[in-house]
Amino acid sequence: MAALVSCSTVPGVTTAPASTSSTRTPVDFARLEREVLFELNSARDNPQSYAANLTPLLPLFSGNRLRRPGWPVAVQTSEGPSAVREAIDALGSQPRVATLTLSDAMSKAARDLANDQRRTGAVGHTSSDGASPEARLARYGTWGGSYSENADYGSVISGRDVIEDMIIDDGVPDRGHRRNTFDPGARVVGIGCAPHPKYGVVCVIDQAGSFVPR
Repeated sequence: MAALVSCSTVPGVTTAPASTSSTRTPVDFARLEREVLFELNSARDNPQSYAANLTPLLPLFSGNRLRRPGWPVAVQTSEGPSAVREAIDALGSQPRVATLTLSDAMSKAARDLANDQRRTGAVGHTSSDGASPEARLARYGTWGGSYSENADYGSVISGRDVIEDMIIDDGVPDRGHRRNTFDPGARVVGIGCAPHPKYGVVCVIDQAGSFVPR
């Protein structure tokens, strides 16, 4: 059994002042979770075709600042457009891997972390009660083979934003989120998204080779 956890957040993310947060378009988090699943499986099923979704990001950079359409603020990235180009190249040789089946039980574990960070404003993979990803999964069942957890933070408005972040993996030298995204041993997934008081949105993706709910 193996585990890999990766947290995606850019230290230089520019967020809207708290006083203006009420003017943002409300995010439908149930919709966002469904979109994350769709985009994740689209990328896994056909990485080469998915690369076409990244190319339109290149002209949206001003230096290392990225402003996606509809985003309330620009994001100060670490690597700028070079990370997007590297991701496009990587997808060109990425083998297809099996699509994932959504697990309601695993989604509860993912939402535990997302909702905890909604309250605390923290980032990372340890809940405020000290629970690790494995401990959160164990509340709802038993995983097998391997598990991984990705967490994404930002002003995301669509599931595509989240999966693009995972694949580009700006500022992460080992591209751990991309490796998790295309984990060939994963078969089931849980997804939980929630508001985040500092970064706007947090989305947690838990994957495993198998999962038996309690």
